[in-house]
Amino acid sequence: MDASMLLMAFSGAFVGTHFLLSHPWRRPLVKAMGDKGFLALYSLVAFATLGGMAWASPRTPAGAPLWQVGDALWALATIP
Repeated sequence: MDASMLLMAFSGAFVGTHFLLSHPWRRPLVKAMGDKGFLALYSLVAFATLGGMAWASPRTPAGAPLWQVGDALWALATIP
């Protein structure tokens, strides 16, 4: 697996685990582990996935973007 795919995998894992741990799995895990245990798990998962993204990002070769954004979408995204 090349660095680009690893970066996408870590990014997907980061977003996916944040969604799962903040919505469907939060209540059962807090009940089983307690507040501090859950926060420790949440922090560990966030650190691991963010660390993976930080590791893979500089190893990703420079290349063409996956899609062209265009001026209109760029302007919309930069409005404060």
